[in-house]
Amino acid sequence: MPQSTEKPLKNVFSGCLHRVCYYPSWAHQYRAVEDDDNSGDSETVTRFLREYLNTSLCTHIHYAYAGISEANRLTPLQSNDVSCSHPSQGIYYRINQLKQTYKDLKTLITVGGRTLGSGPFTRMVSTPDSRQEFVDSCVQFLEDHGFDGLDLHWEYPGYGDSPPEDRERFTLLLQQLRKTFHKYNALTRPADSPLLLTAAVAPGPQQRIENAYEVEKIHGLVDYMSIMTFDLHGPWNNVTGHGSPLYSPDNHSINWAAEYYCTVRGVPRRKVLLGVATYGQNFTLLDPSNSSLGAPTVGSSDGVEEGTYEEGGVLAYYQICKRTGERKRSVKQGVPYLVDGRQWIGYDDVDSVGEKSEYVVARGYGGVVVWTPALDDFSGDTCGEGSFPLLTAATAVLCPNWTMLATPGDQGVNS
Repeated sequence: MPQSTEKPLKNVFSGCLHRVCYYPSWAHQYRAVEDDDNSGDSETVTRFLREYLNTSLCTHIHYAYAGISEANRLTPLQSNDVSCSHPSQGIYYRINQLKQTYKDLKTLITVGGRTLGSGPFTRMVSTPDSRQEFVDSCVQFLEDHGFDGLDLHWEYPGYGDSPPEDRERFTLLLQQLRKTFHKYNALTRPADSPLLLTAAVAPGPQQRIENAYEVEKIHGLVDYMSIMTFDLHGPWNNVTGHGSPLYSPDNHSINWAAEYYCTVRGVPRRKVLLGVATYGQNFTLLDPSNSSLGAPTVGSSDGVEEGTYEEGGVLAYYQICKRTGERKRSVKQGVPYLVDGRQWIGYDDVDSVGEKSEYVVARGYGGVVVWTPALDDFSGDTCGEGSFPLLTAATAVLCPNWTMLATPGDQGVNS
């Protein structure tokens, strides 16, 4: 396939393609840092931000998640997102303080996610007035807390409990957000720093995309679209499969999703960001002697290992890199996997992230979206590859002149 001639989306600070880093509010519960008193308080989260998160690796941070109140207002979800008694301890404040060191870093609040589901979105988009209530609250929320934009992460319009009408209503919501943001930007924001509007979209299958989005209409309303090319295969399939393959014969792949949105549906490549995962899916093999891709399985791991997600069978890269077993690679799919007895783990390593990033550059896409730096080997003390090896591998390709900068804690920010 010939290389795209479209101008890539650039970041002013780094002169590089986008590296959007999702920071989930709950990441600290799964070994973002040691929680000495097991309290899960804001200091546990901010220690990760202060001591580890090197945002020279990220052009944008998306903080996930915010919610939608019954009054159709954008609202915090976690008790430590905002601290009224000690404002400087709130997570919103801490994240936005990173911009004091990395002045061109952009921070966005992400609303939605799997746990929130469709219910609050469906209620909010149901009428022009309810949509405008939400839109107006977003502008106030972003202004109050210092975020640079809003990221919509609705899983998914027109799917599951969401009625078919939500497909068009999602477009109408984006239109109202864009109109209001445009007015606010013209009156309030610097010309080179407008409020951003972005959307995380389904990676497939085709019918889900068609039921969820008026793609030809919405791509012109957002600054970029993040295709969530994670969890494309998992233990629910009852056969082994990589969660984020570059290519796959069943079309559940990064390449299929990117080509469908851009070649088939006409989204400009420079607006598309492709998902890179820092975690892996763990399967239990039915027969240990059959460990190839597509081998029969009987669910996820035998037990939830300390430090994993709430969902059993999902392992962080810093856990996977220290596992024993035989490491194999699918050349056709561009990804590695690990076989350890009955356990089969599909994951990404430095080489596969580098290959995916080279694909982004060659095809003219806007960059990558990473879920999540908190599951990379952020401290560099486990995998022997330095801190944030996966995120660094992406950055080395997407920003060839990049140089690792000191962490915020080293420079006194948030200390």
